Amino acid sequence: MGASRRAALAALGGGVLLAGCETVARGRRMLGGGPPPDLLAEAFRAAGSAPPALFTDTSLTAPDGRTIRVRLAAPAKPQDNLGFIPFSHGANSSGALYDAIIGPIAAAGYLVAAPTHVDSESNPDRSKFDQAAVQATRLVDMRILLDRMTDLAAAAPAAKGRIGDGRIAVAGHSYGALIAQQLVGATVGRMGAAATSARDGRARCALAISPPGPVPGFLDPSIWDGIGAPMMVTTG
Repeated sequence: MGASRRAALAALGGGVLLAGCETVARGRRMLGGGPPPDLLAEAFRAAGSAPPALFTDTSLTAPDGRTIRVRLAAPAKPQDNLGFIPFSHGANSSGALYDAIIGPIAAAGYLVAAPTHVDSESNPDRSKFDQAAVQATRLVDMRILLDRMTDLAAAAPAAKGRIGDGRIAVAGHSYGALIAQQLVGATVGRMGAAATSARDGRARCALAISPPGPVPGFLDPSIWDGIGAPMMVTTG
C-alpha cells in the first residue's frame, strides 16, 4: 500500500457535525484498535503532510484513589478558544487506540481527552473491578475530565492557556457512545436496576459513534426520551 493511501486511510472519514458546538471535524471509525500512534504520524509524514494534532499522555486520580490514564489530542496548529470533548472508548478498548478519530476532531479546534476506563484490557487495575459495574466508573471518569478541563489543557503543550468556555461536547464509540448519551440525558440502569439520569449540564451536545440500540431487559427504547441536547449518531 502506498504512503499516500496509508495516510488517507488513517484520516478517513466524513464530515462530522457537532450540532450546537459549531464545528465540522473528520474522523474514522476504528475496528479492533487501529494503527499505533507512531505509525499514524509516520503515514502523514510519508504523504508529505503534517499530522493534524499533537498527542500527550497524562493521568488523573479518581476519588477512590485509582489512576485514570488520559490520552490528549490538541490542534497541531495553535488555536485559541479551544473547545473541550471527553471521549469514551469502546468496551475493553483503550483511549490510546483512537488517535485516528480524536486527532482530526482536535484539529478542528478542540482539546479531546480520551480516558482509559477500568474495563480496558490494557488497564493494569482491571482485575480489581467488577466488570458488570464499570458503567458507574466510566461516568465518574468522564465527569472528572469535565471537572479538570483546565488542568488537562495545562498538561497538553499545544492547548496550555488556550481552552475556552462553553464549547463543551461529549463523545464516544460503542459502549463509550452510550456513556456520552447518558451525559446528555439518556437514562440507563444496571441490569435489573432502575434507570436513572446521569445528565451533566456542562455538555452542550454529543457525538455517538456506533452506540448500541435497544437491548431487551437492559436498554429500552424509552431511555433516549430524556436526551435534552443536540446529538449526532453515526454508524457503519
